[in-house]
Amino acid sequence: MKTTIERTNFELLAEQKIELQKTINHYQSIALRHGSKGNKEKYEHWQKKTNLLTGLLHFIDNIQDEAVDSYGYPEGKVFPNLEK
Repeated sequence: MKTTIERTNFELLAEQKIELQKTINHYQSIALRHGSKGNKEKYEHWQKKTNLLTGLLHFIDNIQDEAVDSYGYPEGKVFPNLEK
């Protein structure tokens, strides 16, 4: 039976990671806009969303690092967007 790492489509994961980062950046810009206007409640709302998604981003980073460091996957396979 294959491990989770062995079943992972790293090209798709890299694309998902890029889209997740775009969403985080968008949420962060919304939070900062509300913060600059003094709307603490909305700032905290959007900052919380940013923090939640950032946790997922770090999880993806850990999966990618594990694939390279512990499973010996080539970096070009795990991080295909680095080659482009």
